[in-house]
Amino acid sequence: MNKLLKLKNLSVGYNREIVLKNLNFFIEKKKITVILGKSGSGKSTILKTIIGLIPSITGEIVFFDKIIDYYSEKELSKFYNKIGVLFQNGALLNSMNLFDNIALPMRMRFEYEEQEIKERVSTKLDQVGLLKFAEKYPAELSGGMKKRGALARAMILEPELILCDEPSAGLDPVTASELDDLMKKMRDELGATLIVVTHELRSINTIADNALVLNEGKAEFFGKYDDMKNSNNEFINKFLRS
Repeated sequence: MNKLLKLKNLSVGYNREIVLKNLNFFIEKKKITVILGKSGSGKSTILKTIIGLIPSITGEIVFFDKIIDYYSEKELSKFYNKIGVLFQNGALLNSMNLFDNIALPMRMRFEYEEQEIKERVSTKLDQVGLLKFAEKYPAELSGGMKKRGALARAMILEPELILCDEPSAGLDPVTASELDDLMKKMRDELGATLIVVTHELRSINTIADNALVLNEGKAEFFGKYDDMKNSNNEFINKFLRS
């Protein structure tokens, strides 16, 4: 099994309150791992800790068998070059059109020629079905289009890992289903590895290869999603029925 990212004995807290408690799990390469649980269980906190927005109290995060040093600007920069993030609200910049929003990560690194930027951005826009909307501004796009554009931006540097925080939030069922299909396409055709935080059971049933179930900051289950569905765990069964 090819383990891309490993979290070992990870504990995280805010203002002396422990939110995540001694978590141990891994992210399998070229798979979609969903993180689920009730509101306030620490799902989004995991993503924020992985990308370095929140320091851990104990434990370590290992990427490609190397412990991430969040206090080294050089090492952190290398890590950021290998991950993409799809934020809950898309986080597209209103002052830029869709093309420039997606191009931004490439332009910030000063190492890409404009022709390469144009070609790669056009390819990503085509992959998410938005090529003809390249000149549109976020205010001119629907919620689903913004999410697809944000996913294209997360993919623009061809990262090893993509982190998605509630990607279906605020979308109607049809649009959410289209986004699920797009994430599966990224996995199946491009070999992408995704961590998806969500509480949408419809999406989970569609995209999940592996699952981490959180219960009050602790791992109630981690493993194959099919094994989770067949679990006799009372908390999981209640969650799936709710």
